[in-house]
Amino acid sequence: MKFSYGHTMIRNLTILFLILFIFSGCDLGDPNNSPDFRNLQLDEMIEDTRAISTPLSGSDPLLPDGELDVLSHLGDNRVVGLGLSSFGTSEVFRMAHRLTRYLVEKHGFRGIILANDLGQTMFLDRYITTGQGNPAEILDTIVEPWPWKCREILALLNWMRNYNKGKEIDEMIHIYGYYSHSFRASAMLLDEYMAAYGGDFSQEASLILNEVRGLDKFNYENMLRPEKEAVKAKLQTLYDWIESHSGQLKSASSARQYGEALFLARSLLKTHGVYILDQHADTQEKINRVENIFTCLDLLGKDSKTIALGHFVELYRRRELGNLGEELHQYLGGEFEMAGIMFSLGGFNAIHTTVEDQTLGFGPIYVEEVALKSSLNNIWHKTDLQCFTFEISHIPGDSKLWDWLHFLKRYIFTTHMKAEINNNGSSTLYNQYNLLYGVDTIVYVDYSEPSNLLNY
Repeated sequence: MKFSYGHTMIRNLTILFLILFIFSGCDLGDPNNSPDFRNLQLDEMIEDTRAISTPLSGSDPLLPDGELDVLSHLGDNRVVGLGLSSFGTSEVFRMAHRLTRYLVEKHGFRGIILANDLGQTMFLDRYITTGQGNPAEILDTIVEPWPWKCREILALLNWMRNYNKGKEIDEMIHIYGYYSHSFRASAMLLDEYMAAYGGDFSQEASLILNEVRGLDKFNYENMLRPEKEAVKAKLQTLYDWIESHSGQLKSASSARQYGEALFLARSLLKTHGVYILDQHADTQEKINRVENIFTCLDLLGKDSKTIALGHFVELYRRRELGNLGEELHQYLGGEFEMAGIMFSLGGFNAIHTTVEDQTLGFGPIYVEEVALKSSLNNIWHKTDLQCFTFEISHIPGDSKLWDWLHFLKRYIFTTHMKAEINNNGSSTLYNQYNLLYGVDTIVYVDYSEPSNLLNY
């Protein structure tokens, strides 16, 4: 399959700029006729939400899963996106754990694709499939992004390990990452593989991998361009050798192990590609994620059902808003559905800069009051349902909730809307995007505490 994500993105951006240019001098709506944020019929929208929602008992992964059968439609897909509304949020992570257990145990899902670096995540896969390593230490010392370094994710990994015990390799849950943004972990795993199966080439491979293992984006920036190109040439040599010796390596190891090794070698090249870029690094990373997610699916097998776990903005089913969901929907012929896990009140852990010393650190940020009265967070909070779910397609077309969601489409370019955004902040519109363009199903938790970070 040839990927046209980069070309498609350029096309979409071109269309967007043309639209903005055409309408930049126009006011598409009369402010006097635009919906008034202050006079919304909140009571009716609250009742609309209650009418289509199914209450749930909570986010505890140990709760009985019978009530989750209301989400059985998710099991009909080859890939389900579990989109997290916030990283560093305990109940959101716990609900993702609960839904993962349900999809694995009731609907036969066996693949987890995580919004994390491939090599780092493969250390987690080795733990859940073989028991090798300490998961807390892997999260602490191998996995780099801080949101995954928490006790909620540790509990999910330990459940996966217990589930896999006594099963054949093809019956086990496997976990891969769809990012390519780190040399170290991928180089470590590939060095092990080449030492075991690379024969006469293993020593040269080890020299290459030991050289890149200590490189990261920061010290890469200080290297001269010829030095960076020399690194790329060595990584390309390694990749080409692995690809050209597929028969030998598959016989010596296994088809799955070979596929993982080739994927790691390709990921190292992609990491180099991101490191040498400045202005276009984000675009290249998005292209890499699309390609990587399809490679993950190939490794898991064409019949394997898979969960994509990441921030819901990244898994939106509209490409121009968030990236991966629409690509998956098209690639899988519609066998992709997105469930967004959201909350209104509470707090989450985040990286922040302290006022006193301007140093970077971790800390909880709390939502001190319900968001704008016109926001969906407030509407859902006022349903008095602590935890619930509903499908977007079940919102009646003649309801006030439907009208409010589609208000965004009609007035996004008007001066009146721009003024409301500036006065009230973007959170009013944030969830309209989520429902209209991002997700198929909402799983809502009213209150969430910050996640329990390991060693912080």
